[in-house]
Amino acid sequence: MKIHLNKLSIIIGLLAASAASSAFGSVDVSGYVNAFAVGSDSVESDDGELLIDNGYSLQTALRLVASSDLSSSLRAEAHYEVRPTFSSVYNDSTSGKFDRAFLQYQGDTFDLTLGRQAVTFGGARYINPTDIFLPYTPQTLNIEYRIGVDAARVQWYPGNGWNIDAGLVEADGRVSSSNSGYFLNVKRSASKADTAITYIEIEQMQMIGASIETSIKDAGIWGEFAYSDWSDASLQKDYTRLSVGADYSPIEDLYIAAEYHYNGAGGCDPNDYVVCGSGAAYDVGGVFLLGENYLILGGSYTKSALNTWSASVFSNLNDQSMLFNIAIEHSLSDNLYLGAGVYLTMGDQPAQISPLVLGSEFGSSPSMLYGNLKYYF
Repeated sequence: MKIHLNKLSIIIGLLAASAASSAFGSVDVSGYVNAFAVGSDSVESDDGELLIDNGYSLQTALRLVASSDLSSSLRAEAHYEVRPTFSSVYNDSTSGKFDRAFLQYQGDTFDLTLGRQAVTFGGARYINPTDIFLPYTPQTLNIEYRIGVDAARVQWYPGNGWNIDAGLVEADGRVSSSNSGYFLNVKRSASKADTAITYIEIEQMQMIGASIETSIKDAGIWGEFAYSDWSDASLQKDYTRLSVGADYSPIEDLYIAAEYHYNGAGGCDPNDYVVCGSGAAYDVGGVFLLGENYLILGGSYTKSALNTWSASVFSNLNDQSMLFNIAIEHSLSDNLYLGAGVYLTMGDQPAQISPLVLGSEFGSSPSMLYGNLKYYF
């Protein structure tokens, strides 16, 4: 059975409902302006050909959020975001879209949500194998809001820590003619551990996964895995993904974490990264890393109530490339934040440009230095 969730009709219907809600209750309007000034390094091949030129850009996001309680149990919410980008390397552009647009009925033991919404799963801290609906990559600058997908969703809370989450999602039809998929996530939160089982079927992929979050003394530990079975082997081989890790706070304001990630969809020789990265796992399965084995270290330090430092390193253990991130954020007021950071990439540069042959995963990306200003209203 194919059920098509028409994006345009959902958005129009939700906007009409939100506008009409003024007759029944107030409409709350909020949002933010999030601007990044970015300077990036160049990337050249072994023979000196230029793949990416050095340059600068101004990337700004303006998000408007409108929400209203239509009744004591019915809520409407819509987010519209405009992103103008000015670049010295690429063409200037401006894009805009509804990133959230949904109606939600809140019952005593369940929520029913229809429209564009964030659908996320998993218990790992850095890479979530069961989280396939438009996850962010490690080099994404603006991660304030998770990208929404069109879905009809029921979340049931029967008690005793149980949370049963099921729904239909609209597929993009990138690797098959199917226009819909569905998911089921069953989670139990108990005193000693949070556990979950996830099943997703979308565009010729069936994924089954599980996660656990618990603690040993003062250290938190987690594990998450997913197995993806593809009905058409010519599109994608079956693969397993796994993340295990631990975190600890040795002192009150210091947080450190480590995670190992296994990516069964990757593991190609770096010379074949371009071909492997164009597979269905990367289009539909939420995979974005090219290698097979990764070690991720991270942490944060709250220097004061106004200053936070954070750092992370993603290490591809197969091709020995690395991605370092160091960031600082300072609160200028309750609504205004100033930040700065750097992404440093290490690894072999591309072997050649045409046709493109990469030398390593992170060594083929430019290093970046950025400043950030956020204002919430």
